[in-house]
Amino acid sequence: MRIVIVEDEVRIREGIAKMIDSQTEHVVQGEAVNGEEGLEMILRFKPDLVITDVRMPKMDGLEMVKNLYERKVPLHAVILSGYSEFEYAQKAVHTKAMEFVLKMDGDEAILEAVNKGYEKLERLYEEKRRLVEQQDRRKEVLPLLKRDCIRELIFNEKWEGKRRQYFTERMSMINDRFVCERNFLLTAVFFES
Repeated sequence: MRIVIVEDEVRIREGIAKMIDSQTEHVVQGEAVNGEEGLEMILRFKPDLVITDVRMPKMDGLEMVKNLYERKVPLHAVILSGYSEFEYAQKAVHTKAMEFVLKMDGDEAILEAVNKGYEKLERLYEEKRRLVEQQDRRKEVLPLLKRDCIRELIFNEKWEGKRRQYFTERMSMINDRFVCERNFLLTAVFFES
């Protein structure tokens, strides 16, 4: 997983980077000192995960994350905050693609949040992969389904009960504009050359 760290305190920023490098297989793509620089870096590198402080000069972490979500940049965020700003941070930007960590909870809490982010991203990538596979399978089956439905339409005279329901279901898989009511049958069939 590719990570960008946005933190104005050098010691904390470098410590997080070293911890990630030494304790995980993730790659720190870049480090930024404020939200403005972080935003630029994120848009350029397109990381999977951003670890950001809440309070920073020029642009704070919440404003940066909000800006990224408004731009529909796909990423997971780990928000680091001090105790006094924790509730504020949780209320300001709340999404499933975000973890909140108190700085005083230490390295283990940060690593746990990074791992949660990684697990969420893995599930998301797996869902996308399955969707692509389903679409590919549908593309393979669709011509056969169209052929069978056209044959059914041409050669069968009775459209009652289960036969009608079965045919209607198959046709609606091909074309969502399909309608079959009472004794009327209407469909739009598109032929591709």
